[in-house]
Amino acid sequence: VTQEQYQEMLKYTGAADGDLLILVAGEVAVVHKTLDNIRQYLARALELIDEGKDSLVWITEFPMFEWLPEVERYQALHHPFTAPIPGEGKSIYESSAHAYDLVYNGYEIGGGSL
Repeated sequence: VTQEQYQEMLKYTGAADGDLLILVAGEVAVVHKTLDNIRQYLARALELIDEGKDSLVWITEFPMFEWLPEVERYQALHHPFTAPIPGEGKSIYESSAHAYDLVYNGYEIGGGSL
């Protein structure tokens, strides 16, 4: 990374002295999994998880499809019978799904779709 690129990253992210920037490059699914592992590791290592607290969240933003480079095709991310959210994306492959999951303390306990 050049000094110019470094300065551009700082400006773009708003990072300052003492901030941590983690950059990951690669296939989208690998990047997401890598960043998730880092997030979970840091949360435990820095004792940011309150084990005595119950946490419940609805996850409502899912892509319709994911690209599988090994077979060079798209695959439904939730399941193939999920409806797309109207008006999103330039194509069906860029649209979000009418799908949801209910997560309790990091574990999926329910979900569904339209």
